[in-house]
Amino acid sequence: MIGLSLAIAIWGFASFVFTVAAIGAVKRMYRRAIETPPPSSWPAIAILRPCEGLDCRLEENLLSSVTAPYLGKREVWLLVPSERDPAYPILERVKAEAARRAPEVRVELVVTAIETGANRKVAQLARATARTTAEILVSADSDICFTERTLAALVGSLMADPRSGASSGSPVEVACETVGDRISAAVLSSTPHAFLCLKALAERSGGAHVLCGALVAVKRAVLDEVGGMASLEPFLGEDFELARRLHERGYLIPTSPEPARVSDRGRTALAAIRRYARWCTVTRQQRPELYGTYPLLLGCTPLVLFGAALALASGAPLAWLAASVVAVALAVRWRLATLLRRLNGIDGGPLAALVALLAGESVIVIASLLALGRPEIEWRGRRYRIERGGSMSPLAGL
Repeated sequence: MIGLSLAIAIWGFASFVFTVAAIGAVKRMYRRAIETPPPSSWPAIAILRPCEGLDCRLEENLLSSVTAPYLGKREVWLLVPSERDPAYPILERVKAEAARRAPEVRVELVVTAIETGANRKVAQLARATARTTAEILVSADSDICFTERTLAALVGSLMADPRSGASSGSPVEVACETVGDRISAAVLSSTPHAFLCLKALAERSGGAHVLCGALVAVKRAVLDEVGGMASLEPFLGEDFELARRLHERGYLIPTSPEPARVSDRGRTALAAIRRYARWCTVTRQQRPELYGTYPLLLGCTPLVLFGAALALASGAPLAWLAASVVAVALAVRWRLATLLRRLNGIDGGPLAALVALLAGESVIVIASLLALGRPEIEWRGRRYRIERGGSMSPLAGL
């Protein structure tokens, strides 16, 4: 049984080292982001909003593309696959309201008529990209609502360094109603899987920076250089693939200090877990070298706590050592959760951070185990197989 104590102690120490490094990386990256000076002139941007089906607060989210402050010229592209799509009448209302509120902003409603068997979101983005000449393309998922600082922070981060090819915001969920909403929000706000943390760690390691596809600004010339928007259509994890290509060519991917606020809500716990299992499946197929980090580092706190409790309950030799190391590891992981929540503007005190940490990391472990099966996922009512390298194939007959 001494082996159990030593294994848990080593695992707890690895978690401690990883978390201390994460705290330092997050602080450095965030400090640099908020100290970034604004550009001397603001470039023209095209805001692309791909829609399919109804999302919570869809009208409010899309209208924020027009009303959110931005000092440069902008145009807004509302994208929908068909006039029969339930989102279409909402897009019509948004266009009419935008003309009333901000007549100086060009707003286009495009029925994309996509028929792809691959990434439908990217297929819609490719349609709009081909029709605009804007220097900067801003892609935002339909569940993202812009705030007063969203565009300035996102575009300002991109323009601060000529070596930057794209920038992205870190999603945080702000409309929690159900247990599923809360555990999903916990993953993105209070665990090392929070994109603010993942981005900081990737930057510190010198590997390909993390790009979060929910809210992205990309230089059009750079996008064309790496193959264009349409070339990303075969990938469900188009953000992973774009980040890989940018890194390969030496481009930086700065992080906006302003989070991307997600309005999705009303999910069951099972739906939330399946969503992260889908992400784990994509990682397993697209970047398999990172898959093991889900249970071993990103979600290890519940596992090492259980292991330490088991060692103590069984009276294993050196159980006190394992428990002590795990307690220290928990303390620093708790500190990381508190830091991430504060930087992302999440309310709640230390106890809320601890509960969210344990709940979120438990979801990461469960999702990573579910991803061990066949690499098949369901996305927006369709089923796909994720191939090695991250390309996706629709499953016949489904």
